[in-house]
Amino acid sequence: MKLKTLLLLLAFSLAALVASGCGAAEPPTEPVKPGIIRGSLSKAVIRKVVHAQIGMIKQCANTYGRPGESGKLGIKFIIRAAGNVTDAEIVGSTLANERLEKCVLAAPQYWHFPPPDGGGIVFVTYPFTIEMPAEGGAAPSVSHPGGSAAGATPAPAPEQATP
Repeated sequence: MKLKTLLLLLAFSLAALVASGCGAAEPPTEPVKPGIIRGSLSKAVIRKVVHAQIGMIKQCANTYGRPGESGKLGIKFIIRAAGNVTDAEIVGSTLANERLEKCVLAAPQYWHFPPPDGGGIVFVTYPFTIEMPAEGGAAPSVSHPGGSAAGATPAPAPEQATP
């Protein structure tokens, strides 16, 4: 009987503590910091790396482009703290060529950038313009900000999120 009374007394005491707010977690005194640390890379550095790898995009156009086809597409990707690229996605395309788009989308995973200033990650949106010749053996034209292959007009500059 004593055990039953003791348990009942304990239950009432616990209920009283909960009702009074004792034992409740206090809100943090410092603001919660976001889980993402954003670094930065200059647009010039980003352009330089993309320009050095533009052959991958040209190969996609050679392999999957159709005669006379032209259009623009934007690729959004994340440069991680070590300089590797992840999470690439197409953010806009006027090409209407899924195979070409998928090939271009796969290219950034092979690119390597310098580690971002300040550590963390860098979000990049990068535009490309692809123009296929009408017929014949001419090479496709692939352009991007800061440079082009086959002399096409450069597209607008890349956008970058910085702190």
